[in-house]
Amino acid sequence: MENIYDHFENTIKEYFGERMKTDEELCRKIWSSLANVDWYYIGERPLLLQVSYSFRAAGGMIANIIERGDYMDWYCSGPDGIVNNEFRYAMRKVGYLADDVGMLCDGPGCIEKATCGWPDENGGPYRNTCYKHYKMHNK
Repeated sequence: MENIYDHFENTIKEYFGERMKTDEELCRKIWSSLANVDWYYIGERPLLLQVSYSFRAAGGMIANIIERGDYMDWYCSGPDGIVNNEFRYAMRKVGYLADDVGMLCDGPGCIEKATCGWPDENGGPYRNTCYKHYKMHNK
């Protein structure tokens, strides 16, 4: 049985591989759709499975699919975490959903994007907050 990362990459190859070999703009859009985005597989398998890619890993996948270059050829080739709609819809068709909302502030009731972080003073989990809650913490 192939692992979830192989399944994800093979799905991209199947849907986009030939076009990617001749379309650098598509490669940049797919890099942006992969870098720092969590993808969840809700298809035929009984468990919810997740894949996510760093900037380098996303670049490496692009180079692997187009069969030339390496991760540095695609590293930061577009804005990270921006999922292209064509890519989103094709991946959804086979059971993958993107979580591209990003990390949210862990302040009570806050739904702002987390932009600051620090270790909890009481040994709890690492804090991730918006700037407003960060400032409140550091008074």
